[in-house]
Amino acid sequence: MLEQWELANFKPEYQFAVRQYAIGKGHSVSAMWRGGEVDTIFGFEKEADALDWIREKSRGWLLERHKGGLRNPVFRAPATGDSLLYPG
Repeated sequence: MLEQWELANFKPEYQFAVRQYAIGKGHSVSAMWRGGEVDTIFGFEKEADALDWIREKSRGWLLERHKGGLRNPVFRAPATGDSLLYPG
């Protein structure tokens, strides 16, 4: 019974969201933390670039963030509303 409640009320530590800029062209990735903090990585030309970053580089970013004890940094990706959420 307790396991069912835990599964129903589980909240991941973070979620990634890909957003298109409201002004101008491009996309960003936001990491939304369980405690309400949001870190944003700017500078993706296409949504596919942002999704590739989540798949290929977000794990390293998460490890660096955890290791360095960073809080609310703003990151810029290489230049090359909400569309998708990715639970962590």
